[in-house]
Amino acid sequence: MKKKRLIPIFLLKDGFLVQSRNFNNFENIGDPFVSVSRFSQWMVDELIYLNINRENNPKQKKIFFKIIKNLSKKAFMPITVGGKVTKLNDIDELLSAGADKITINTMAYKKRDIISSSAKEFGSQCIVISIDVKKINKEYLVFVNNGKLNTKIKLDEWVKICQNEGAGEILINSIDRDGSKKGYDFKILNKIKKKNICSSYFLWRSR
Repeated sequence: MKKKRLIPIFLLKDGFLVQSRNFNNFENIGDPFVSVSRFSQWMVDELIYLNINRENNPKQKKIFFKIIKNLSKKAFMPITVGGKVTKLNDIDELLSAGADKITINTMAYKKRDIISSSAKEFGSQCIVISIDVKKINKEYLVFVNNGKLNTKIKLDEWVKICQNEGAGEILINSIDRDGSKKGYDFKILNKIKKKNICSSYFLWRSR
């Protein structure tokens, strides 16, 4: 696998692509099917779609699954999908809908054994743990519940736990830089690299 990959990340809310800022103030930016066609032509390495609806009702879930199913038919690269994944059945349904990999965020914190059980059931290469972080007093801390709840867990500690539980990849999301157009906070990456705790595939972003 290439050390560096180009992986656009899209946020889906109520069936539309949105742009957020600091995990708030969502702005509708268009049709997800236009984007997948464009990035397929640009030959990016992978696409990530995250369902950021605050509620997880059956109607929204059905809409999201339908979008993923249709997107997978148009994409010429692997698709990673996440958001509102709470049980193994959710993973199975998303994979059946066309996803190649699945991201888990809040539920990995609430029920840690979902990492190991999903890795065992579907393979570590299929399981990506998405981690939302915010810098507080010079320390990067992990947040869950759409960036609302501070777990008080340090980033490097949580990455190590997720890796030990069987996660195949790690996706880090910067709450501070989200939508700011200030670029990446490379201190996040350097911190993980210096600790030498992530031998698994590592994804990192700051929208």
